[in-house]
Amino acid sequence: MTKFDEEIEHARFYDTNLNWEPRIKREVPFLQKYLANKNILDIACATGRHSLALEEFGAVSLGIDISPGMVAVANEKKKEQDGKSTFFTADVSALDLPTKLKEAGLKMEFDGGIMLGNAISNFGSLMAGVRGMRNIYSLLKKNSTFICQTVNRPNSFFYFPPRFQPDKVFIRLMVPNQQVAENNMFLHAALINLKEQKYEFQRVSKTFMYSVEEFTDLVTSVGFKVVEQYSNYNGDPVDESDGATTIWVLLK
Repeated sequence: MTKFDEEIEHARFYDTNLNWEPRIKREVPFLQKYLANKNILDIACATGRHSLALEEFGAVSLGIDISPGMVAVANEKKKEQDGKSTFFTADVSALDLPTKLKEAGLKMEFDGGIMLGNAISNFGSLMAGVRGMRNIYSLLKKNSTFICQTVNRPNSFFYFPPRFQPDKVFIRLMVPNQQVAENNMFLHAALINLKEQKYEFQRVSKTFMYSVEEFTDLVTSVGFKVVEQYSNYNGDPVDESDGATTIWVLLK
C-alpha cells in the first residue's frame, strides 16, 4: 500500500467514524448566518462536509487541507452530491501558499471563511500558527468574517468525554509537553471496538494549543478584530476553563 493509499484509508476511516449528522445540524445553522451566498475559505477542510453542507445556503468554498487523502475523499463526496466547491491540497502555514493557489488557477480573494475542529492546533507550532493566520488574512476581502473553533489549552492531563457509538468508543487525552519543543501538547486518540475488544485506531499527534488570551493575541497580531466569542454554536458565553471549546467570529 502506498502512502497515498494509506492517507485515503485514514480519511475514509475518519469520515465514517465521526457522527456527522448531529454535528452538521448543530454547526451549519450558526455558520450560514455569516457565510450564506458567499465565496469562502474552508481551512483544514478534511473530507469537505462543512463546505458541501453550506452549499445549501448558497456558499461556495475553496477547501484546503494538508492531507491528499482528505482532499481525495472530499472530491468523491463533491461528485456524489454534485457540489460546486473546490478542494485543494496545501499547507496553509507555508510561505508559498498564495503562489501555489495562483499557479493552480484558484481564486485568491474570499468573502469569508471557516477553520473548525481546533484545526489551528494541528499547525504544530506557534510560528506555523502565525504564518497560517497571516495567509488566511491575506486571502480575505476587507470586512470579511472568519469563524474559528478552538479548544482551550489544558495546563495538565485532560481527558475529553468519550464518544460512544454502537459497539465502539472514541477516546482522547491531552498531555502537556514538558520538554522544550515547538509543540506544547500531545493528543492521544484511539477508537476501541468494544465488541471485539481491540483498537481500531491509535494515534499520537504533536499539537500547539492556545488559551483564549493566547489565541486573541495571535489573531489580533495579524490584523483580525475579535467581534464575537461563544462557548458553543448555541451562542452561550465563553468558558475559559481547560479543554473548553471557543467559537470565534473574526472580522478583517
